[in-house]
Amino acid sequence: MHKVELDPSLMSEQQRISYRRLLSISLPLMVQGLVTTVMTMVDRIFMSSYDVAQFSTIIPAYSVGFSIGAFFNGIVWFTSTLTAQYFGAGQKAKLKLPMWSSIIFSVIASLLLLLLLPFADSIFVLFK
Repeated sequence: MHKVELDPSLMSEQQRISYRRLLSISLPLMVQGLVTTVMTMVDRIFMSSYDVAQFSTIIPAYSVGFSIGAFFNGIVWFTSTLTAQYFGAGQKAKLKLPMWSSIIFSVIASLLLLLLLPFADSIFVLFK
């Protein structure tokens, strides 16, 4: 068993396919993480050349933005779990409920965030 893990030529075709499938699923997530990291790095480079005081606000602003986004995204991303379960179980008729729930929640959350936008300065003052 230990030799199979060290020598890829000893793996079965099913194991190779499962690794390819895992890579095909995880590759878009890795690219998305890389793009987000690069965008944050470029933002920090531009801000550091503009003003040091502005540069010091990047991390708190990114943290607040990420926290707000993570709350809503976490709820919506759970839909993919339900969808995968229903799809894997062959219950395609049940796919509509989590999909539409996610779409409706996303629209309501977007409207809520847009309504809170005029109060963004006041909200950030509370965190001082």
